[in-house]
Amino acid sequence: MSYLKGSIKDYIKDLGRFCPAPGGGSAAALTASLGISLLLMAAHYAVNKARDRKALSEINRSRKGLAALQGKAKHLIDRDVTAYMKLHRFIISKKNGKNRKTRMQKALKEAACVPFLIAEAAYEAAQYGGPLLKSGNKNLATNIRSGMSLLHSAFYAARINAEVNLAYTDDKVFVNDTFRLLQAMNKKIQDLSAGVRKEIAADLSKRLKKNERRICG
Repeated sequence: MSYLKGSIKDYIKDLGRFCPAPGGGSAAALTASLGISLLLMAAHYAVNKARDRKALSEINRSRKGLAALQGKAKHLIDRDVTAYMKLHRFIISKKNGKNRKTRMQKALKEAACVPFLIAEAAYEAAQYGGPLLKSGNKNLATNIRSGMSLLHSAFYAARINAEVNLAYTDDKVFVNDTFRLLQAMNKKIQDLSAGVRKEIAADLSKRLKKNERRICG
């Protein structure tokens, strides 16, 4: 079943059913898609705010990059369901067929790889937030902040889903490399999100003080 071809109503319903998938990884991909889409919307509105050709070129690069990440993240909604259901069949199966352990390890790696790709997409998209806040339409600052919050949440949800499958994976080189990359991205996305949050809070404080002076005369 492809959730991309269905309705959000059906997806939410299935997410809450007594069924192993869709689950946290797929939900993380959807959350990342929403966060990316909010930043992409802000990038579209930023076009008319471009100061010069250089600024317009940067904004168009942001639009192109975010559109690509949007496509990547939305396809991971279904891919995570497929990967986890394949692993789930191995988990519940009591058969010890030929090469079962090898096939089980392959399924575990795929079940770890998909949420890693979701986390990676969220991390890459979050790098556009700060620049868009500076060059974009100020009226869309809350959308950028909302997008960054969703991306941070998507990253965390994807990371924990990747890590739980890595814990059972025997390929130590793969495990160590993936953990290392996740840890590096985790620190960076926290900094990116905090930077946008701080800048918006400062701008909001200025607006409130200005409004207070206007009201008080």
